Amino acid sequence: MGDTPRRNAPTSVFLSRRSLLRLSGAAIAGAALAPFPALAAIAPRSDRSLQLHLAHTGETFAGPYWANGHYIPDAVSQISELMRDQHTDQVLAIDPRLLDVLHALQYQFPHQPIEVVCGYRSPETNALLREEGERGVAKHSYHITGQAVDVRLPSGNLRQLWHAARALNAGGVGYYARAHFVHLDVGEVRHWEIGTATPSRSHSRSHLTRRS
Repeated sequence: MGDTPRRNAPTSVFLSRRSLLRLSGAAIAGAALAPFPALAAIAPRSDRSLQLHLAHTGETFAGPYWANGHYIPDAVSQISELMRDQHTDQVLAIDPRLLDVLHALQYQFPHQPIEVVCGYRSPETNALLREEGERGVAKHSYHITGQAVDVRLPSGNLRQLWHAARALNAGGVGYYARAHFVHLDVGEVRHWEIGTATPSRSHSRSHLTRRS
């Protein structure tokens, strides 16, 4: 991965660059107050990088989002733009702790980007998906608060990715076999499966109906 973040810009967003940087700064401050354990599983590094690919549009981000002991506001805002609502183009600052989870996973699956299927989801989009009967779309989803992302790997090792994410004990992890993605969030530690022959339930599976 390169030293400089890069991305293909979306055609339109509802937040100005200055507004998004301000929101990203607030998200970074919140993450600093609530340090996340996801990175304990990997070796200490001087920087943290991500290589992301937006499945629907082909947009990319590759580069560091954390360096010299701090999150990089511009990089966090670029990633937030990439993870915008795909139905409305609305942007919300992504929780930097979610980036740490992605980084911890990418450390285990090097030399390939993480494909982003769904990042931020506006309340309107979330309600629409629920009305259309999409499985696993919670009424108060972590996607609405920028604290969840649905991902997969180009190699197709979906179950391997799911097991690696569960091992982090960093939040919610859902395995969606038929939709072919793994859900990640920074909420309560729990896991579940949807669309498999033998559904798995964690001890806190009841949370799925509330936040996913």
